[in-house]
Amino acid sequence: MEIDGISIVVATKGRVSLLEELLQGIQAARENYEKPCEVILVDDSSKDDQEKIEVLCEKYDAKLEKYTNSVAMKRTHGVDTAKYNLILFLDSDCKPVPEILKRHSECYADEKVGAAAGPLIFEGEENWFWKCVTLTPFLICFKMPLWGETVPWGATANFSVRKEVFYEAGGFSSDFPNKPGGEDVDLGLMITKAGYIIRSLPDAVVYHAKETWSQVKPMYKRAWHYGAADYYLVNRHQEMVCDAVPRRTVIAFWMTLVFLLFGVFASPWYLLGIPLWYALDILIMSGIMCRTGFEKSGFFQQCVVQTIIIVNELGYVVNCLRHGKPGYIGRQIVYFENQLKGTMTNGHATFWRFTASYAIVLAGIVLGKIFHIL
Repeated sequence: MEIDGISIVVATKGRVSLLEELLQGIQAARENYEKPCEVILVDDSSKDDQEKIEVLCEKYDAKLEKYTNSVAMKRTHGVDTAKYNLILFLDSDCKPVPEILKRHSECYADEKVGAAAGPLIFEGEENWFWKCVTLTPFLICFKMPLWGETVPWGATANFSVRKEVFYEAGGFSSDFPNKPGGEDVDLGLMITKAGYIIRSLPDAVVYHAKETWSQVKPMYKRAWHYGAADYYLVNRHQEMVCDAVPRRTVIAFWMTLVFLLFGVFASPWYLLGIPLWYALDILIMSGIMCRTGFEKSGFFQQCVVQTIIIVNELGYVVNCLRHGKPGYIGRQIVYFENQLKGTMTNGHATFWRFTASYAIVLAGIVLGKIFHIL
């Protein structure tokens, strides 16, 4: 079906200054696009912010939909009210290049293309914590459209889809919690399962503000929610799941149990092994990643990275247990063949880190007992 125009859907809440930058970028893109285009802001901001957003809508010819729900359901509401048969999802803290509408629209000449994804490039002021964020795996998905002609899914900060394909694939699943994370992955995988291609658009760039990813508390919350969302992805896409190497949180549980038993039946001093083992696990892994990581990093930055990754894994493990699926803890989704290589490398690092940290702690306690230090 020929594209009759583009409906840009943006889920908004506050961020008024960043939203205006987005609308300015969209305005430039609309001037470079020959077909009709509408902008739909689905908003549940505070009253003061909503009044400011209403002014922006008048200034930049955007439609405001007041709708209180999760981010995914806000986007769905935007699709439901859209006039045109191509939907483009953007985030309120982004700014697109002027060619973005042309790039997204022209790839749909091929009927096999059901959706398309462009890359996100982060820009803005950096702080020390931002460097830690760049060392985590959570930014990888934003680079996927730069790697090949197609992707298995795309982040909804720069993702277009035929309206009929969106509905055919089931839209954003209500299985996912209100907190953002995972629903865009699920949508992409469902589109692929329906037999469509998700085209990569390396030139359809969106610039993402670093400031919304460089704050400590929101980043740890994001890591937790992303981990929790992985449970729903594993549950809904079993054909893409494989066995995972033992998770460090699982190993930590058994180590805690071992030291508790030693503490109860041998000596209370063995309880010191619990915090010491946790600390050594992070320190040793940080040292390994400083030597073998893809990007150069400082030791203390890697320590922070490891805590973020642990929080992400805890989000997954806790959600598996909460839903009564402890068997899922040893499972993970594989999106790419190279991901398996990374999993094996991580497994070797986990084994040696576990062995070294356990041996160091146990030897320290035993020697302390022998020389009557403890």
